[in-house]
Amino acid sequence: MELWGYGGSLKILRVAVFGGVTAIVLSLFGIALTWPGRGRRGLVISVAALFIVGPTLVTPLYWNYSKSKLPPIQDISTDRENPPVFWDAPTSRVYAGTAAAKQQLAAYPDIQPLTISSPIGQVFNQAVSLVHERGWKLVAAEFDEGRIEATVTTFWYGFKDDVVIRLTEVDTGVRVDMRSASRF
Repeated sequence: MELWGYGGSLKILRVAVFGGVTAIVLSLFGIALTWPGRGRRGLVISVAALFIVGPTLVTPLYWNYSKSKLPPIQDISTDRENPPVFWDAPTSRVYAGTAAAKQQLAAYPDIQPLTISSPIGQVFNQAVSLVHERGWKLVAAEFDEGRIEATVTTFWYGFKDDVVIRLTEVDTGVRVDMRSASRF
């Protein structure tokens, strides 16, 4: 809804996680105090609170765990030596170069170019259709240049990533390279 910016969203998330962890501790304390035979009511409420709050913390705690295990790369490309270039998307990113390419290769070795044995026009149209199917905002579709650009907005927090798809005719068909760069 874009009511507040990126920094505000992360602050709200931190406060919510802290509140959730506090609620879990209080739930466990409540369970201990109301365990059958202690003469106190509230066991069901304490257990219910634990089962409601616990699962809601899984996603932000997983994000934090992933952040600690993966390199801080905000620009990923299938072609690490000659990445596709943005022309129309509102990003001003310059590819980070060999240091980022080495980190990307170590963290995501399976991100590679795709070669499709179909005519370039068909591959181009399929790629544009895929952009629309995914709900991305098409920024440019230049068939003569073999370039498609789009903006992807994440569900959580509305982060925007700019994406460029480059199609190149090769002996075996069409080589498809893709690059995604976060604006944050």
